[in-house]
Amino acid sequence: MFGLTTTKTKFGRYLDKHDIKQSWLASKAKVSQGYISKLANDKEKLPSIQVARRIIKVLKQYDPNIDFNRFW
Repeated sequence: MFGLTTTKTKFGRYLDKHDIKQSWLASKAKVSQGYISKLANDKEKLPSIQVARRIIKVLKQYDPNIDFNRFW
C-alpha cells in the first residue's frame, strides 16, 4: 500500500526496532493480533493492567529491564 503511512506509538517502534512480530507477541501474550496492532498504531489506545502485564512478561524475554511505563 503505497502512500499510506501510520504513526507508530512507542510500543510500535519498540516492536519494529527489535524485529518482534505482532502475531508472535499476540499468540504468546494470549491477546488478539488486532489489539496488538491498535496498541502499536493508536496513540490513544491504552491496555488494561492485566493485558499490559501479559505483554510485558513476554517482552522481558528480549529485555529483562523493560517496564510498563516505557510504553504507556
